[in-house]
Amino acid sequence: LIHSVGPFYPVEGIGSIPRALARVAAKAGVEFQFDTRVRSIVSEQGRVRGVETDQDEFLQADAIVSNYNGIGTYLEMLNDTPSPARQNLNKLPLQSPGACAYLAVRSEISPPYLRFQLPGNGELCRLFVTPTVVAPELEKDGWAPARLISPMRYDVAEGQSVAEQQAYLDRLLAERW
Repeated sequence: LIHSVGPFYPVEGIGSIPRALARVAAKAGVEFQFDTRVRSIVSEQGRVRGVETDQDEFLQADAIVSNYNGIGTYLEMLNDTPSPARQNLNKLPLQSPGACAYLAVRSEISPPYLRFQLPGNGELCRLFVTPTVVAPELEKDGWAPARLISPMRYDVAEGQSVAEQQAYLDRLLAERW
């Protein structure tokens, strides 16, 4: 599907997905703790017991949904990830480094469907995908889905701080396509 017409976005924006999930979960009795930073996921003998917050509070839970990256959840958040699993996770290479921004664009969308850009200075080819070129019905209220993909060399990606990653994304989003 992504290779034929590209990505989709919810009519009410990407935030409508977690809002819908939260409504359903609340109806099922799930309790939420908003504006709380989790320091670690506490488990014993392979079973989750709860989370420890950055305010040194323990919140008991039978299950945890982590919004942290998958590998980081096991290596940095979970207190009893078995040593062999940690070793295997640490061996994994960085997966598909770079940036991918799912966008809603308000402008006249014209062909081509795929636009490539070679920025120079050792940076890899960028790709801007505009699915409404082949599926105009995806445009809603003047907004069209688009995707900006910018791969990055592994050595560059591994050495970037969070601030450098944000600056890179900001620079990409400022480029004219």
